[in-house]
Amino acid sequence: MNEITKTQRRTQAYWFVDGLAEMIGGVALAAVGVLLYLSVVADNQGLATMALFVMILGFPLSAKAVRWAKDGLTHQRTGYVSYPQPSGKRRATSAVVAGVLGVVFAASAITLGDPTFDGTLGTYMLLGLGVAVSVSLAVRAGRMGMPRFYLSAAAVAAAAAWGLAQGCGFIAGMGAVWMALGAASLITGLTALGRYLRATSGLPGEAE
Repeated sequence: MNEITKTQRRTQAYWFVDGLAEMIGGVALAAVGVLLYLSVVADNQGLATMALFVMILGFPLSAKAVRWAKDGLTHQRTGYVSYPQPSGKRRATSAVVAGVLGVVFAASAITLGDPTFDGTLGTYMLLGLGVAVSVSLAVRAGRMGMPRFYLSAAAVAAAAAWGLAQGCGFIAGMGAVWMALGAASLITGLTALGRYLRATSGLPGEAE
């Protein structure tokens, strides 16, 4: 591994050193998960609509909350690191990929007569979600040298497996996955924050 790659990974790892992103993001994810799961269990589409609003409004607000918390705690203690924003080309590519996948899933649902994603298509989608998220978290754990992300990966895999075993369908299963990831992130984030505060005790940012 060359020095540039090492520096990039250290910079990425610094974002998670205090656990704040995991804690705040975990709460948002868990909220979405609870609403999605209950929307199916209680047969209440209004809860699914609320979950959509939380994703649209809550996620950006939680990102701002993370930066505000870091400005007040982390940056005063161990410094500020600038994180480059994704390029316009990268964002456009992501949007196109998301759009294509959305069309494919919608067309598949109509073709297979499974518009609610509760049948075969929903099962494959839930399986794919569980594998994709758990693998990405495991890769992050290895790349950044942060074993706590293996716990999050295990929580996602377990939730997806539970959803598949219970025949939850994609929406309820996805809710279970986000609840598990949110809870795991909150736990690991709190643990990381405690360690960070102990390690930086006595530094200039600590309140007198």
